[in-house]
Amino acid sequence: MNPAAQPPTYAAAPPTLERMDPVTTVLLGVVTLGIYPLVKFWQAITQYRALAGSPTNVGTLFGAYLACTIGGALLTGILVGFLLIPAGYVVGWLLLGETLRLRDQVRQRYGLAAPVHDAGTHKGMWIGGQVLSWIVIGIVPLIMQAWWFFGDHTALAAELENRRRAGGPGFDAR
Repeated sequence: MNPAAQPPTYAAAPPTLERMDPVTTVLLGVVTLGIYPLVKFWQAITQYRALAGSPTNVGTLFGAYLACTIGGALLTGILVGFLLIPAGYVVGWLLLGETLRLRDQVRQRYGLAAPVHDAGTHKGMWIGGQVLSWIVIGIVPLIMQAWWFFGDHTALAAELENRRRAGGPGFDAR
């Protein structure tokens, strides 16, 4: 491992990521009409933000995304709502990109090697789902993208947990 990429040693609690089972998240997403995955996505964002150690506007982007999508849905019958929907697509694209940037910084900072889907794959599935959402079939790429996102997150969480148990780089065995 590159010495510059060595994770710091932690005197207090070592860094962790919560495992987020993609099956449970997607199934509960269907039942809750997408609310459960949004909550889990926010939890993943806050975990990445805490571990990345770099400034980010991801919280602002998440709030703007919620405002655009909820506002667009509630105000669809008038011009403002019609304009908020494409704005939500743009902000959502930026939010996903920033979240994946934070994820990659966490991977680099802690030397995590768990295989994850690249940002281009996530973005491609997300934009495909948004474009196709008007004809309902868009739910398929969106579900796949969510499945991959939460699966990737869980793989990184498992690697951090295993490293902590083994007392790997940056961790005291406890």
